[in-house]
Amino acid sequence: MEDLASLAADRNVAVPEGLSERTALLLDICEQRERPRSRLLPAAGIAAAAAVLLAAGFLLKPSRPKDTFEDPVLAYAAVEAALQRMTHEMTIGARMVSQAQETMEKPGITLDRIANR
Repeated sequence: MEDLASLAADRNVAVPEGLSERTALLLDICEQRERPRSRLLPAAGIAAAAAVLLAAGFLLKPSRPKDTFEDPVLAYAAVEAALQRMTHEMTIGARMVSQAQETMEKPGITLDRIANR
């Protein structure tokens, strides 16, 4: 910043002709580009608020579950299949946890062996 201040104070530096006009023109262009954005901002806020209200209306609307099976035997079979799959997946998960636990215990066992030597 000090260098810039000293350059600005130095009257021996030649300023190109028309620099002031070009700078003013660029500033005008920048101001014109910013104006449409500021007009769109309130509209975007209103649209976002409307979207939130619509989403809240759909989410807060009470809904009743629809029967997907007319035959109770088929419904029971579907529930049983879902529970069997859940049991199968939980068994796989428990096996993975057991393997991870064994892997996590190995460094502790190795450190105990080294410490007890």
